[in-house]
Amino acid sequence: MIQSTAHKERMEVCGPCGGPVGPFRDRRGTRPLRSYIQRGSCPLHAAPRRERGWDGFDFDEGVGLCRCCGAVALRSGHRFSVWFCDACKQEVGLLNGRHGRYVVPIGRHSLHAGCGLTSSDVQDPVRVQIFSDAFVGAAGAMTVLREWAGEAVRLTLAEIGIAPDGRVSLPEYLNRARAVVDKAERFRQMCLYLDRVGRERLAPR
Repeated sequence: MIQSTAHKERMEVCGPCGGPVGPFRDRRGTRPLRSYIQRGSCPLHAAPRRERGWDGFDFDEGVGLCRCCGAVALRSGHRFSVWFCDACKQEVGLLNGRHGRYVVPIGRHSLHAGCGLTSSDVQDPVRVQIFSDAFVGAAGAMTVLREWAGEAVRLTLAEIGIAPDGRVSLPEYLNRARAVVDKAERFRQMCLYLDRVGRERLAPR
């Protein structure tokens, strides 16, 4: 969960964007307090891509929501940021363990998938191919998971009485979501979604 000076009071959750948007303030380490605007994907919150990103961030996002339950705010903006709250991360870890492979990615970095190359590995074309094959599969799963994350947010908005295409302040969203979201049920829904969409995209055309 968020455990820093992240300023959430003026942020909101946007249904069409599928996540938090708006003013974000943050201090990392000894850096001074800085202000940013977290953008989204809908016409209201989208912005042209900038050549220079946020100072001290790997990408322009300070707050994300758990990509399974959609009910917990998480620190974001770093290539090692994890996409799940503790409860959902545990379920995802158990699922991946049962299948013996990276079924559901927990973050964007290849090391999250157990995929990594040492300096000696890069000289070995077989190891490079194994790395490439493993991470291409993870990248496809990341795309579907990102789509589910938006669906989870819209489901939560509906459950708290907000239209799926509506907006609500981030603190209100989190407070109300905590009372209504069943994480076990949301995990089941996520798995069904990933399976269905994955099969559709792999089906012959």
